[in-house]
Amino acid sequence: MQIEKTKNIYDAIKDAHLKKNPIFAWQLEGEVLLKAELIIESYKTDRNEIIFQTTEGMEENLIQMITGLGKLNFYLNESSLLFTSDIKKLEPGGKLTVSFPQVHTFHDRREGERFEILGLPFSVKLKINDREIRKSCYDISKGGLSILFSQGERVPYQAGDLIKDLILVFGKNEVSFEARVVRVLKLKPYMLESIPYGGSRLSLKFEKMAKMDSGLLEKLTEQLEELLKKKSPSG
Repeated sequence: MQIEKTKNIYDAIKDAHLKKNPIFAWQLEGEVLLKAELIIESYKTDRNEIIFQTTEGMEENLIQMITGLGKLNFYLNESSLLFTSDIKKLEPGGKLTVSFPQVHTFHDRREGERFEILGLPFSVKLKINDREIRKSCYDISKGGLSILFSQGERVPYQAGDLIKDLILVFGKNEVSFEARVVRVLKLKPYMLESIPYGGSRLSLKFEKMAKMDSGLLEKLTEQLEELLKKKSPSG
């Protein structure tokens, strides 16, 4: 299974290189989703690197996202591939060298407005047995989100439960909300790469949130939607 997934990534990158399909580098900066359009100039599997070149007028956008060596997010529209890579080098003229994907997912367009949180620092604070825990978001939409529990963690909720005093954290923002449990899904081993030994996925529907906070979340999800619906010039 892992070999097949790796093959799909390589095929998507190879195809994008041959066809000169645009790839969007992106990063969350405060409340704004920064992005820059790139094409793959070359890739070297033996050196574990991909070399991008910015398209016309995009070099400054890319520079804004890179303040040092770290990680950067990418989206390839043609194959719906989302991935995160380590930055190796940024050269004058907009040439960017990164590692092959460290983490990845293929965005399922059938899921509509729900987006997997690959590269976005969203998490949820909640209390279980009077102990505060913090869980990373798996996906998010204007209407709700889901979080993951590992195999050894007990999920003390069932469909229909109302959970209060939740806090959504992203960047410097903390948003208080209440949510209704839509589903608790048991995950078999290797269903998701982020929890290879299995666990549970807790899907929540927003029930109560301050209007200002709701507007902020809507703004961010709209930016994600715009990114994931971008088309290539030939598309």
